[in-house]
Amino acid sequence: MQTSGGVLLIWDKRVIVIVGQFSVSVLLRGVVDDFVWACTGVYSPNDNGQRSTLWEGLSQVHARWPMAWCLIGDFNIIKYPSERLDCESFSPAMFAFSDFIENNSLVDLPLKGAFFTWFRDFGLPSMSRIDRALVSLNWEEHFENVSQHVLPRALSDHYPLLLEAGVVRRGQSAFKFENMWLKVKGFVDRVKQWWDGYSFAGSPSFILAQKLKALKADFKKKNGTRRSLVIWLLERRTC
Repeated sequence: MQTSGGVLLIWDKRVIVIVGQFSVSVLLRGVVDDFVWACTGVYSPNDNGQRSTLWEGLSQVHARWPMAWCLIGDFNIIKYPSERLDCESFSPAMFAFSDFIENNSLVDLPLKGAFFTWFRDFGLPSMSRIDRALVSLNWEEHFENVSQHVLPRALSDHYPLLLEAGVVRRGQSAFKFENMWLKVKGFVDRVKQWWDGYSFAGSPSFILAQKLKALKADFKKKNGTRRSLVIWLLERRTC
């Protein structure tokens, strides 16, 4: 049994909405923390030409709303050959999808619970990961323990996706880097040691984002506050 697809977002009528040809975007504000972010539901066409129209339209949404962003839905394209059964090579459409993700500085969250999200059970078996959630770095940084899971499949060819976020971070201050730190003996080596010690699985964009978050956490955890880090640097100068 096959069912047709589409984009379904339910929102309060006071919410600002942008309706595209293949997407619906809403501007949201957190009730608890007043955090403003954009949410986009995507249902991409199969045609490569129309898909390029989707990438352009989504980039325009981001340009209009340059803030934290979460996109979720059926993108009808994979990023890597391993995301489709019996696929062995990259295609121009796959490169275009990766370019869209990179150009908009999005993180491709790893999928938990399954390797694929779409299955064709009749005729020649086919499966691929065409459904996913993409988030901006500042969206992921605002919510702790962000994860993407598959839910049980019922009538649809697609597995539903559940995007979960843990505790909302409140009053988070921006990390400030001082150029003087680079002049301190041993500082670069210590940062390199931390960086090389991190191990994460997932897409390159996800791994980079997680390493940056871990590095920021190490600065705070191992050196305490920013003031403590300065004290550590002064101690290194006297050694």
